[in-house]
Amino acid sequence: MRVPRSILLGRPIPGPGEPLWLPQDLDEALAWQAEVDSRCPGCGHPVDRAWDPDRINDWVPEVRHCWACAATARKAKQLQDGDTDGVFVITSYDPEGGDDGY
Repeated sequence: MRVPRSILLGRPIPGPGEPLWLPQDLDEALAWQAEVDSRCPGCGHPVDRAWDPDRINDWVPEVRHCWACAATARKAKQLQDGDTDGVFVITSYDPEGGDDGY
């Protein structure tokens, strides 16, 4: 969090000598960071459950297929042999369908 919440919510940018971060902004930023730190960076579940070895069998994985990610991955594979510096594959939705196999 680089911009104070109060600024994001419309508080005018403070003038010279005025604080950018208000005490409430700092409290909210610290609470947000504590929430982020309490979650597994891989799956996003709370670490007190996700990392508890007594709960190893409590998790049920699901396989999901994201067609947008599949299209992006296919295009990225096509580009691997060429110059890809600065190239990003961006997938957009076209209800009329694409021409790349799905």
